[in-house]
Amino acid sequence: MSFTSVFFLLLFPVFVILYRFVRSTRVRKLWLLSASALFYFYASRRLILVLLAAIVATYVAGLYLERVRETIRLKKIGMFIAICFNFSFLIVFKYAAFIIHLVNMLLEKFSFALPIEDTFALVLPLGLSYYTFKSVGYLMDVYRGKVEAEHNFIDFALFISFFPEMIVGPIDRASNLLVQVKNAAKPSYKNIKNGVLLMIWGYFLKMVLADRIGLLVDTVYGDVYRYTGFQILLAVFGYSIQLYSDFAGCSSIAIGAGETLGFKLPENFKQPYMALSVADFWRRWHISLTSWFREYLYFPLGGNRKGNVRKWINVLTVFLVSGLWHGAGGHYLIWGGINGIYQCIGSMLKPIRDRLIHIFRIDRETFGHRLYKRAATFFLISLAFVFFRADGISQAVTVLRQLVRPFNIS
Repeated sequence: MSFTSVFFLLLFPVFVILYRFVRSTRVRKLWLLSASALFYFYASRRLILVLLAAIVATYVAGLYLERVRETIRLKKIGMFIAICFNFSFLIVFKYAAFIIHLVNMLLEKFSFALPIEDTFALVLPLGLSYYTFKSVGYLMDVYRGKVEAEHNFIDFALFISFFPEMIVGPIDRASNLLVQVKNAAKPSYKNIKNGVLLMIWGYFLKMVLADRIGLLVDTVYGDVYRYTGFQILLAVFGYSIQLYSDFAGCSSIAIGAGETLGFKLPENFKQPYMALSVADFWRRWHISLTSWFREYLYFPLGGNRKGNVRKWINVLTVFLVSGLWHGAGGHYLIWGGINGIYQCIGSMLKPIRDRLIHIFRIDRETFGHRLYKRAATFFLISLAFVFFRADGISQAVTVLRQLVRPFNIS
């Protein structure tokens, strides 16, 4: 059992009980910050220095942006440097081997290679992607004047390192979490009860559903050639359920843990497999990440304000970046690209669909029509997830090829 599992199952209840009886707001903040630091240290050891560097750099950058807010040139330079500094950790720890691999593939055509092996791997700091995005989101909000720069270092450090959000998010905003951190209200018994129930539900999704379904999925993906197309299809659909149960379960544990401490964290999943389209799916799945990309990447690129072609390019760009955010590998890039293409095609075909609906007088609100749209969306999302689950592009292609074999049992 991992340290994080032991922490939330055994140590966290004791922590909550003690925290509940702390009267001073300042002491509660220090208690939470100490718990976050200890949690991170025991989970990542020396890599806590990366988190500390991100906290200090982002804190200082926020104060700088506030100080030069009237000087646009200095403000832009400071913002650029701060964002590059934060993303440099992701590039080094998460993408360095992938980048070197791509460069070596290119240089091999000229019979040359980098002196660094592309098979090396660095230990990834716990929650690096999450606290990096949280830090950059904070800086963007300060830059735009949506929030004031935080002057209290304790409050800011707790906002970035808040341990319930450290493993799987949600990716919180300063306008929500930082405000709550500054108040650090004592949790009520209702908070604790609701939080515990939510955590229990999360453990059920993760340990009962996701882990059990994962045994089936791993077995099929481990030797695809042994199974028929029908069996592979069951594994493909099973992985969609597994991934949701795993991810939503961990998010529920995190949100529930925050609730027991008196913090209201944002909802991260909203019945995604009830979506009526791929676009609707992404409004329901990993909501905090999707909204982050929309706010800090899609809109700055121009959103849908510069015509359909530019909108489709922006959508595709966002999903390609989202794919790389989830993992350093070509199969993640393809997974993101497929989802982006889904949305672009859906947007292109919308006038045709609307015309057909009008011609054949189809009622979009009927049970049958909505069921069809949900089934079609689930099928498309599940096919894309093949690239997300596979060990690489070649395995994903193999799964899809085997999937179209005759659906026989023999």
